[in-house]
Amino acid sequence: MNEIPLEDLLTQAENAGVFFVTGSDLEAIELAAQHNDAYFSAIDLQNCHSKTQLLEALSEGLNFPPSFGKNWDALADYLSDLSWLGSEAFVICFANSQHYRDTQEEDFKTLIEILEEASANWSEQESPFWAFLSLPDEEFEQMQV
Repeated sequence: MNEIPLEDLLTQAENAGVFFVTGSDLEAIELAAQHNDAYFSAIDLQNCHSKTQLLEALSEGLNFPPSFGKNWDALADYLSDLSWLGSEAFVICFANSQHYRDTQEEDFKTLIEILEEASANWSEQESPFWAFLSLPDEEFEQMQV
């Protein structure tokens, strides 16, 4: 099987989406994003224990304008524009995602849905929008046969 180098993969809007990775993958993703001049944001969910804290972290990490309404609809709207970032490619890495997933299960699912919708919308515009959520290495080890 031929593997596409990460730097090349991140340029492909049609393959972009929301993916779970290990924490050790995040550095390589950041380097590949920088290589492609993609807007890169690292958001640590370690201390996010509520929807309010999550939306604040996203607002800071993506430099949302002060008018951001800090609700799910506003997040979906802002992720569909991002013009203030001055980029045509976007990579968001969420470190320590398991903490938010384990404490805020429904909100975590909503976040995933909004990120998937944003990625699909950007793909239609031929701009890659990637979201990577890191989980502990042992969760991936348990999946291996």
